[in-house]
Amino acid sequence: MKQIAYLLLSGIVGLAACQNKLSKQTDKNIQDIDNIKQETNIDSIKQNAKLDSVKQVLAQTTDPLKRIKLHQQIIDIKIAGSSPEERCQLFDDYSTEVQKELNKLNERESHYIEHYYDYRMDDEGNEKEPHDSIKKKDLFYKKAGIDIIDLGEGIVELTLQTRFYTKYVKQLPKYYQDYWYLRKDAENIAPDASLIISWRELGNLLARYEAYVKRYPTQKELFCRLKDDYKFLQSAFLFGVDNTSTVDVDSVDKEVKEEWKRFIKTYPDSPTTPFIKEMLLLNKYEDMYSIQQKLIRFQETSNYPLLKTCTFKR
Repeated sequence: MKQIAYLLLSGIVGLAACQNKLSKQTDKNIQDIDNIKQETNIDSIKQNAKLDSVKQVLAQTTDPLKRIKLHQQIIDIKIAGSSPEERCQLFDDYSTEVQKELNKLNERESHYIEHYYDYRMDDEGNEKEPHDSIKKKDLFYKKAGIDIIDLGEGIVELTLQTRFYTKYVKQLPKYYQDYWYLRKDAENIAPDASLIISWRELGNLLARYEAYVKRYPTQKELFCRLKDDYKFLQSAFLFGVDNTSTVDVDSVDKEVKEEWKRFIKTYPDSPTTPFIKEMLLLNKYEDMYSIQQKLIRFQETSNYPLLKTCTFKR
């Protein structure tokens, strides 16, 4: 009997000790959680204070280059603790604001960019050494992360170097990264109404647009943003552009024909493939006008995701 009583008493003491230990551990866990919350709140307060400070400086700054740097600071602060979807919106906002500043910069430097080639070529079109003041300006913009891009027909534009976008793009969801690179790769591929990429590259780019629809079928808003580029790429692949036609006199350019055949074999389900087949069957290529009109009607009325009427703001 004494043995049983002893065991019972030992069990009660042990249970009390265990409960006391658990209670202390629970208290410690609660304290840890409270500390984390407090640290998070402090970090959030510091972040908001820093953001407010940058925004105040931005409001008082008029120079486009300095404002671009401040917009970079803003997205750097915001993007760290954001969700993937929030990051996409932050990047959209950043891109929009940077473009506004670039527009101001190009307006301010209108004389410089309008005479960009005059500084570098004589009246006979021969290259010449630009004046030291122009060299200095060129170097200034290069150091500031600004590139000069040729838009064709002697027109140039100041633009932000790609690396100031890609540093954020790589932090975005894959569907947005793929979308952004599609837009980027379709930029300025036909300055002076002349293609500067090969027919194979054009065909592959068109196929990438069409593949995007299959890979990310729910990204309807981004389809709307891709719509105009896709229409241009599809038309250029079939008919060329003003100074780079798919037709040479009365026959299809040899390189074009080879690329078309490769395309329809590789992408038989492409919405572009039926039009290519029609082009290959033509005997007189002045008759391709009817196919152009057919493509226009298709692009205007099709339910294909990249051609549908958009309900999203772009």
